[in-house]
Amino acid sequence: MRITTTATVLVAIALLSGCGSSDNDDARNDARQACASIGAGHGANPTSAPTPNSDTDWSQMADELNRSADTAAAAAAKDTRWNRLADSMNTLQRLAASLAQQQGSVSQNSAYNSSPLLAPEDQQLATKTIDILQAECRKAYAAG
Repeated sequence: MRITTTATVLVAIALLSGCGSSDNDDARNDARQACASIGAGHGANPTSAPTPNSDTDWSQMADELNRSADTAAAAAAKDTRWNRLADSMNTLQRLAASLAQQQGSVSQNSAYNSSPLLAPEDQQLATKTIDILQAECRKAYAAG
C-alpha cells in the first residue's frame, strides 16, 4: 500500500511538472519576445529607453512599449518570475507616454519649440528601470 501511494504521488508530481514546464517554456518565450522587441537582454541598451530628444516619435515609442508590456504581462501571467519584467516594461511605457503627451503639446504650440523632458525623479526612475529590465531580459535569455 505504501509503494502504491508513493508511486501515485510520483506520477502526479511528474504530470504536474510536465504541465508546468510547458507553461514555464511559454512564459520564458513570451519574456524573450518582449525583450527582443525593444532590443534588451543581450548587453545592448533597450532601443525604447525614454531618453528625450526632438527626433524621437514618443507616441510611436509608447505604442511599441505598450505591445512589449502586454507580451511581458502574458509571460508574468503564466509564470510569476516575470513580474519584474512586466513591471519594468509598464514603467517605461508610462514614461514614454508622458513624453508623447508633452511632444504633442509642443507640436501644437509652434512658438514653443523644445524637446519633451522628464522630471529629474522620472529620469532616475527610467535609469533604474532600464537596469532592472536589462537584468530581467538577461535572465530570460539565460533561462533554459
